[in-house]
Amino acid sequence: MVALTSRETELWRVWTSAAEIVRARVADDIARATGLSGPDFGVLSRMAELGGGRLRQNELAASMGWHRSRLSHHLTRMARRGLVVRVEVDGGVDVVATDRGDELHAAARPVHAEAVRRHLLDAIPPELRDDMRELLGRLADPGAGDPVGSAEGLVREGGNGHAEGDQAEGRVVDGRRPVSPARANGGHLPRSATADGDL
Repeated sequence: MVALTSRETELWRVWTSAAEIVRARVADDIARATGLSGPDFGVLSRMAELGGGRLRQNELAASMGWHRSRLSHHLTRMARRGLVVRVEVDGGVDVVATDRGDELHAAARPVHAEAVRRHLLDAIPPELRDDMRELLGRLADPGAGDPVGSAEGLVREGGNGHAEGDQAEGRVVDGRRPVSPARANGGHLPRSATADGDL
């Protein structure tokens, strides 16, 4: 199997690094303002959006992209903090947000929105956002298009339609140092989400 070129490696590392940094910054803003962690906010958001504050536990796990055991452990921690309760019903378990959970989620929503704008959207020129959204959508849902061809185009052409050699321009990110979202822009598109469903 052919190894990644230096340009391909740089794209992969900038992509993953930017995604991790942006998500961490958004989660930190929410935690400072409300005390909710990223996973707490993700659980409460999906319950509010998909079930009006009450959702079957297996449906919640599917929406988060989590294994049921992981969700169960996290819900136990949230219940201890008074954010949710679990109610046994015919055929399963419903997860219900408490008044405290609802209040903290309501307080966190504008913080989340502002953090996403500041740490992600402000770094992406408006004229590139539709193209970025389309590309990320195809990568997230392989059945929706041809993500392989699109990804290769970005890797081998640097996202600007001009073929480049194997050597990347500028430094090669080592994956351990922070990379700003602005650095990740300009043909190196950061992921907006990982496999985890928080945030």
